[in-house]
Amino acid sequence: MKFMISFTHTTGEWADRVPRWAELSDEEKQGVAGHLKEAMDALETEQGTTMVFFDAPENARTVRMHKDGSLDVEENALMNGAEFVGGYFIIEVDSMDEALDWAKRTRWLVGSNEVREIKELQL
Repeated sequence: MKFMISFTHTTGEWADRVPRWAELSDEEKQGVAGHLKEAMDALETEQGTTMVFFDAPENARTVRMHKDGSLDVEENALMNGAEFVGGYFIIEVDSMDEALDWAKRTRWLVGSNEVREIKELQL
């Protein structure tokens, strides 16, 4: 079974409760960076995959098709809110429980990881 695990970061009111990178001590930064490197190394060696990191939502563009077939480009992220997707990785494991274990192993800052099974499109 294949799973996509996305990881989020926070903005707005939630971000005020979460220490920003610049506010962390050097020791805390080393701890976070060490955990992230460990997670990325494990993904590479155990799953043969890597994390994909996204730019900030304010730099995103959304292409939207309307009922009449016209297309617009909006200067924002697809979804706005207190949390935004910061990136993702794809793994192949035997169960949702194993995918959840990976999500826990790779959570390195306050925020969340969403786990979704990838379904094969049948046309």
